[in-house]
Amino acid sequence: MHRLLASDDQRAVDQGIPDHVAEVPSFVHEVLLADHLADVWDGDRGRHAEAVFLDKLPLYRAARGGRFVRGLHETVAAGGDPGPDAIDDRHRDLLGEFRAPVALGDRAGAGWLEIDLSRDPYHAYLYAVGSVGALSLARALREGALDAAEYRSMLARGRSVRPNEAFAPALDFADEATTERGVRAYADRVDRLLGAIDASA
Repeated sequence: MHRLLASDDQRAVDQGIPDHVAEVPSFVHEVLLADHLADVWDGDRGRHAEAVFLDKLPLYRAARGGRFVRGLHETVAAGGDPGPDAIDDRHRDLLGEFRAPVALGDRAGAGWLEIDLSRDPYHAYLYAVGSVGALSLARALREGALDAAEYRSMLARGRSVRPNEAFAPALDFADEATTERGVRAYADRVDRLLGAIDASA
């Protein structure tokens, strides 16, 4: 939908989606779907929908991946030359920090071969931006601060505006508060799900 609207409403030179915010609407729609399922499903099915959504929204994984890649690049920039074993150790230590208190096996460090260094170095940043932006826009849509027509007009902007203006004024990624709100919204959802699981036990 995003690509279609952006293509239909723009000159050929401006068609397409600004890279830095391309993930925002896809995650908005996942947030809205997950919230709908949580409303219409109760009990285990509702909790399952929320758990799948929280795992699918890559805010946590994006933070971990971004930190891993940045730390590795800083090591190389400082003259270091880490080999595969050293990178395994670095990745396992970071996974251990992010997944505590889960105990990880010796082979857990090899995960960087699968994703963290096989894609654009800043792909984790794009997922983090998409995640926090989606949570903010979905809240604005639910609360009536943003209506459907305004949202569709945002999707139609394409590359005719700078990436940070694609969802203005609802989102401003130059404002640290945007990220803070998204992180809090994610944390609130995790806490709510854990509370529902505890209550059902």
